[in-house]
Amino acid sequence: MGRLTDDILAMFGVKPSDRVVATKTPNGPPEIPLMFPTREQIISAGEKPDVDEEEDCLSCKVVGCTTLSGAAGAVLYAMNRNSNKFSGRKLIIYRAQAVSVAGVLLMLAGCRWFNAGIFDKANADVSMLDQTKGDLRKLFVFFNVDPPKILDTQAKT
Repeated sequence: MGRLTDDILAMFGVKPSDRVVATKTPNGPPEIPLMFPTREQIISAGEKPDVDEEEDCLSCKVVGCTTLSGAAGAVLYAMNRNSNKFSGRKLIIYRAQAVSVAGVLLMLAGCRWFNAGIFDKANADVSMLDQTKGDLRKLFVFFNVDPPKILDTQAKT
């Protein structure tokens, strides 16, 4: 393997002597063993997973929120840096698009922090369409407006 691969694997504590090479099978493609055990292998071996599946750890939330917020900041930085290439109506449209994308990324960062929307563990088995319909229903109720009938139908499975 290359030097970069060796360096990356060393970051995770894998030494070159720990690596397993593919074994040849007589009737098919070579069988490549997994370097790290899967979750099912850990559970079948009787070991408990380290994390509770109901609640994310603080570091996971911080990394997720920081990544999304950093991406929003990068979009805004690129907007300011490249805005001199446009003028008039094109400049307004360019800035509106960049601010919209940054706003969506910041909204996702907030949803990640508060386990809302697509990051809600209670809705893990619900489709994205049904989650969106539920969120829209909540918005209509919040503003005391009757939701449209399309939000009352369930997705056909």
